[in-house]
Amino acid sequence: MELFGTRRFLVRLWRDDDDDVDACFAIYRDEDVSRWLERPPFHSRSQAREANLRQLDHQARHPGLGWWPIVNRADAEIVGQAALMPIPDAPDDLELGYHVARPWWGRGVATEVARGVLDYAAQHFPARRVIAVTRPHNAASRRVMEKIGLRFAGETVFKGLHSVEYVAGPPTE
Repeated sequence: MELFGTRRFLVRLWRDDDDDVDACFAIYRDEDVSRWLERPPFHSRSQAREANLRQLDHQARHPGLGWWPIVNRADAEIVGQAALMPIPDAPDDLELGYHVARPWWGRGVATEVARGVLDYAAQHFPARRVIAVTRPHNAASRRVMEKIGLRFAGETVFKGLHSVEYVAGPPTE
């Protein structure tokens, strides 16, 4: 099921099939992709299957929210994931996220899709604040956040990691 599209990409729900599991494994076995995450790279296809099953369960429990595959319109290749996730400690906030497979780095995928996630959030969750977090030294991710109009909100600890936070919308007083 397609959630939204951009000029070059579709963002849809994960499916419980071998193609989606293989794509997930290809992305997250890469140490360069996984170094920014709170967990090590995948070392087996079964880890990707478990991750996909968790996403299917999450999709059922939180309609309209989750981690979703980014699909290239030109050839249907899954090139990464985008997310709009609930934040357990902050029920009024949603986390915007993105991970892109290394062969697609530097092609504007994260920027294009993150803008799409913001539009999706504004349409489906207009009363919720959208935030994005990354490690302080992840310059590429910080550039994406700034390009899509998020503003720096300070340093924080997120999922146990020292992070920086960016927020959508005007400053609050």
